[in-house]
Amino acid sequence: MSPMPSTAPTPESRPVDPTEETVGATERPASAEADASFRPAHAARMPRRHVVSVDWVAFIGTGVVLGFVLGGLAHLFGPAAQVGGMAYGFRTSLLFLATFGAMIGAMLGALTGVIADAALQRRARR
Repeated sequence: MSPMPSTAPTPESRPVDPTEETVGATERPASAEADASFRPAHAARMPRRHVVSVDWVAFIGTGVVLGFVLGGLAHLFGPAAQVGGMAYGFRTSLLFLATFGAMIGAMLGALTGVIADAALQRRARR
């Protein structure tokens, strides 16, 4: 059983109505390949803007790694961890300070990324 043909007029077979407003209208290409590269006529006169942004993962990841290392170094070269007469183990205090340093590093990395992104956006507007 074959599908029923459509009776709706196609754009090619539709009669042209002289009252339709066609000022500034452009015809779109029929093929999918041409449609992907379709740009209206006025777009050729417009300069292309390249969106520039920072790599957020790199900024935050670098902050995490640096914070983790600096937190670990703060444990190694800092005073002994004693609170209320109870001493914490070496690994416990090392991981606590390294994790705390990683969180602070992530926040500082994100803040650095925001500042760098603002500078890039301001430079791109010029």
